[in-house]
Amino acid sequence: MKKKKKAVESYFPTDEETKAMSWCINRGIRMCPVYHSNTELKMVVEINIEGQNRVMTSPEVFDYYEYSVKAYKGYIYFHNKYKDANIPIIKEEPDLTPPYYTNLFSENTPELWKWIVITDNLIMDNAKKLNKTEENTIKK
Repeated sequence: MKKKKKAVESYFPTDEETKAMSWCINRGIRMCPVYHSNTELKMVVEINIEGQNRVMTSPEVFDYYEYSVKAYKGYIYFHNKYKDANIPIIKEEPDLTPPYYTNLFSENTPELWKWIVITDNLIMDNAKKLNKTEENTIKK
């Protein structure tokens, strides 16, 4: 008997959370997931302000939904903590190296997450093909 695939519950941030995240990332404050197991994540918080780099890893583990909620709450916390500190916007690109970003198809990546990304890619590819078809129809 086939196993039913569980849908991953999604968290949709508020406008305030999105603005706080953008503000933090632009100023060198990032929260990144690290796989703890197939269904659990740990949070890595990297704060790089004026050349001082601190990296902290959460002792707690989260499922995907809990991680999203905690990350956005963390961005709000750091935004409120540093908003009056006049931290300049960082112009260089961040170094996106492991452990922060790992290959989607590494052995520790949950199968469901791989399936979600593959499905999203197929949807995007089909949308691009559909747009090209519509453009050709309009030109004729």
